[in-house]
Amino acid sequence: MRRPDANRYDPSPTHIRGLVDASGLSQRECARRIGVSERIMRYWISGESEIPYAAQYCLEALRGKTTV
Repeated sequence: MRRPDANRYDPSPTHIRGLVDASGLSQRECARRIGVSERIMRYWISGESEIPYAAQYCLEALRGKTTV
C-alpha cells in the first residue's frame, strides 16, 4: 500500500480530470465517495479552485492505484 506523499501533489485540472476518468466513475460519484459536493469537484476540474492533496490522494485511491 502506498502512503500519502505530498511530493506527488499535482493540482492541475488535467491531472485531476485524468484521475476521475481513470476511476471509471462519474464526477458526481467521485465527489460523493470522497465527501465533497459536485460543485467543488467541478471547481477542481475546471481549475477555479486548487484541490487539496488529501482529496487528490482519495481520487488516486478511487482510480485503484492505492488504498485509503
